[in-house]
Amino acid sequence: IIGKYLKNSLGKDFSKMVRDSLYVRSSKSSDMIDAIIELARPRREGKALDSIITFNFDALVEENLSAAKIPNAPIYTEAVKYQPSELPIYHVHGYLPRRGKISETTDIVFSEDAYHGQFLDPFSWSNLIQLAKFSQNTCLFVGVSLTDPNLRRLLDVAWRKSTEKTQNHYIVKKFPDIDGPTETQSLARLLEEQDANLLGLNVIWVRAYAEIPNILRLVAAAGA
Repeated sequence: IIGKYLKNSLGKDFSKMVRDSLYVRSSKSSDMIDAIIELARPRREGKALDSIITFNFDALVEENLSAAKIPNAPIYTEAVKYQPSELPIYHVHGYLPRRGKISETTDIVFSEDAYHGQFLDPFSWSNLIQLAKFSQNTCLFVGVSLTDPNLRRLLDVAWRKSTEKTQNHYIVKKFPDIDGPTETQSLARLLEEQDANLLGLNVIWVRAYAEIPNILRLVAAAGA
């Protein structure tokens, strides 16, 4: 809702102001990004990473992939193409690179009306891309709360269209931080896990977010 107010107030300067705020204090890398780069690195054996879908606007993953000499291409509209040798990074909520001119037609999903617009357009390129990946690939969800109604709808459609009805995807979730007896915490965990299962997701539980990079590295090692 605050994003909607800012968008209405700033008008054409909205995307530029978001970019300026996004990069002013951001680190250029992190342990998480390093683990993503390791997972994306091509290997002689094992299947290569198909793609990355991000709900972030920044170019930190692309910058670090390029620094590691891994060809990549940010995809933020249906008009953007990529080469077979490039790893596509789908920015389904929009893309704001660190440098360069921002087009006046650039639209990021950051305000309430933009979220509603994406939800109401089932044939938008971003929705179609996500649905295709959820239906055809095994996906690992990291840093996703699973509360976005549009994401839940797309996962539900992919699950309903699946003939095997098996949990093909994985999501890393932190144990529920709930005060109370052990039974209450166990129930909260059970309910969250059942909710994820009904959307086709297996849950990988962690006690702290700092554990996630090591999980990515284990996945990378298993695919080597």
